[in-house]
Amino acid sequence: MKRIHLFRAAVILALPLVLASCGEKKSKPDNPADDTTKKDSAAIVAASEVDNAANKQADFANKLPSPIHIARLFKKSGLKYVSGLANPVENTKKYVSSSSQSMNLGIYTTDLAYAAMNKQTDVAGSYFKAVGKVADGLNLSAVFSNKDFSKRFESNLGNQDSLLHLMTELQAESDELLKETNRYDVVNLSFGGAWVESMYLSSKIYLSDPNPELGNRMAQQGPVISALVKLLLLHEKDPASKALAKSLTEIKEIIDGMGAIKGTSSPEWKEKFTKELQPKIELVRNSIVDKA
Repeated sequence: MKRIHLFRAAVILALPLVLASCGEKKSKPDNPADDTTKKDSAAIVAASEVDNAANKQADFANKLPSPIHIARLFKKSGLKYVSGLANPVENTKKYVSSSSQSMNLGIYTTDLAYAAMNKQTDVAGSYFKAVGKVADGLNLSAVFSNKDFSKRFESNLGNQDSLLHLMTELQAESDELLKETNRYDVVNLSFGGAWVESMYLSSKIYLSDPNPELGNRMAQQGPVISALVKLLLLHEKDPASKALAKSLTEIKEIIDGMGAIKGTSSPEWKEKFTKELQPKIELVRNSIVDKA
């Protein structure tokens, strides 16, 4: 939050200079004091907008669990490991835009958690490297080097608890750096990718093994979607954020409709899941994975 306050202060200091430079070709006002007051008022309004945006971000974000926490919840609900479901690590090279890197950072973070929680150590090592490559494209490589995460991760590959602790620490460090540099759009898109991947993995496994507890977990995701959509719409001028918010809203509408059906074990719920919810989740997920 310190950087946010510094950013706000910078706006207050810089905006009068910007306004002054923009108005150089205009005639001087009759009352310079009034003009200065107007500039100061504009600066205060701009700073207030920055403050409000930061407060909204923090308010909505506080309602969301971390991507690692989401993966843990699905794991506890019966999310088993199935080889070949995660986003192939070879895809890292095709993500070149900031939006695709941001969303797939979340995808790969979830895939890493998925492997680590199921004691797939070799796979987890590959996905840790994939996370690092995508993070490097977002200028987050310093996070990996500052606390020597790569070396620590490799030395703890056989220890599930230590891996999960490291992943939680890495997630927190990455989010903090992004927030300090006011890159909330990256944070939100990354969380969106992580959530979509968790739902995708769960939905694919549920199709072959309709575990009621896993079905209930997916059915309870409405509030998470609502908070996430609000975060994304703070950046509605960004096409990727706006598109993802729209897709998630459509998923929520399906989940809300399924909420009227009593019991996730009922044939009606399973039919709606199979024909509507799962295909929609897969469509959204694949659109992220295939995005260059």
